[in-house]
Amino acid sequence: MRSLVKKLTRGMTFTRSFAVGGKTASIVVSPEAQLSYLKPGSAGFDMELVAFVEERVRPGMTVWDVGANVGLLSVAAAAMGAQVLAIEADIWLAGLLRRTAALNDDGMTVLPVAISDQCGVVQFNISHAGRASNAIAGQGRHADLPVRRVDTVPTLTLDVLLETQPPPDLIKIDVEGAEAMVLGGGQKVLAHGPELFVEVEAGNRPALQALLEPLGYGAHAPDGTPIGFDEGRDILYIRQSSA
Repeated sequence: MRSLVKKLTRGMTFTRSFAVGGKTASIVVSPEAQLSYLKPGSAGFDMELVAFVEERVRPGMTVWDVGANVGLLSVAAAAMGAQVLAIEADIWLAGLLRRTAALNDDGMTVLPVAISDQCGVVQFNISHAGRASNAIAGQGRHADLPVRRVDTVPTLTLDVLLETQPPPDLIKIDVEGAEAMVLGGGQKVLAHGPELFVEVEAGNRPALQALLEPLGYGAHAPDGTPIGFDEGRDILYIRQSSA
């Protein structure tokens, strides 16, 4: 049944709304990005992510959303008054993000690139299973999944973005296994001490710990409870001890 739904809804897009910070935000979504967008009401959204944004994002902050997908965090953060850079390598999803940005009178900018540890080009897999599983070729647990096609996309580093963008206060990273690569190209950015909200694959936890602990970062659950990098959580909220 799930495969049939995916087939029947391929290419479908529609506009939905959700509540954040006492406001109503609009977002262009697609079942290709996540089948849950077909569910009614708040069941279609990751409301824990929205709650995190409500808790941590304040007006005037700068937020970088690396691997934005359709931009739930981007839209929520912009609604809270942040200046948001929504970064998405899949040009089709980037198109949805631009449509969303046009719907909302806020500070959301879309950048259609992949973030890596060096500038250049990479092969980017558009997953047959769904665009939430898109990934740089060879990266992460989805590396062996069937792909619909392979795109060639440009890459930038976080530090290169810093040459033209204000330093971020918060970076969200959801890049299907390339999170250590993303942060590896961001030493100058990390020196500014941004908070991090990262989806982490198990095999990457030691690399993140080795990269971030010397800079004073510690791992927390999304609710702020201190935990270890190796505790087994898929989502880590990472901040410096003085934050």
